[in-house]
Amino acid sequence: LMVLSCSAQLWPWQKGQGSRPHHGRQQHQFQHQCDIQRLTASEPSRRVRSEAGVTEIWDHDTPEFQCTGFVAVRVVIQPGGLLLPSYSNAPYITFVEQGRGVQGVVIPGCPETFQSDSEFEYPQSQRGRHSRQSESEEESSRGDQHQKIFRIREGDVIPS
Repeated sequence: LMVLSCSAQLWPWQKGQGSRPHHGRQQHQFQHQCDIQRLTASEPSRRVRSEAGVTEIWDHDTPEFQCTGFVAVRVVIQPGGLLLPSYSNAPYITFVEQGRGVQGVVIPGCPETFQSDSEFEYPQSQRGRHSRQSESEEESSRGDQHQKIFRIREGDVIPS
């Protein structure tokens, strides 16, 4: 599975500027420094290898990324590999370049459940409680899906 994630900068702050622009004039000045027509392709500045694949990171200080307000990261996950959950305080978009896989969303406070096409699994801590449930209770719990699992494939765009 190969995914490309981009994180957006909400305000085009200039380097060394501690707060966002106060007047439209400063933002207007920044827009003139940035010429979208002159953007060039670049290679990642860092590559980090792991058991499950490779993470490639582009330098966000380059003029192209300063101009667009984006940061790019490419994650290549080997078959059977796992990308651990992470948190970002900025909006980002993920594009699946190649392959297919499963993506999950973890919602704090909800039970840890996963439902595949043929079975319903509980984490180790809840198995004892589940085995004491009656058949009717088990059937009603099958519809309770708090942790969502999505199948992703080549060409998918996932906003976050």
